[in-house]
Amino acid sequence: MSDLLKLNNIQKRNGDIKAFPLSSNLQSGRTGKQGWGSISIAVNNSSVTGLLSERVIGILYIISKDEWEKEKAGQ
Repeated sequence: MSDLLKLNNIQKRNGDIKAFPLSSNLQSGRTGKQGWGSISIAVNNSSVTGLLSERVIGILYIISKDEWEKEKAGQ
């Protein structure tokens, strides 16, 4: 099962899922060597402690704005 279907199933059962939009939570970003860079995003404290203690997982999806707008228009 794809990760997106898993997320959809969690949402349908009102499961514990959070979203932190990069448009307002991006703290810093930089390009790096060999085609890899890094970013820093702001999340709430409980998510930080959950990630550090491995009680939660995090996944960052980056989608083209054109694709996102197509989906919004189709709703």
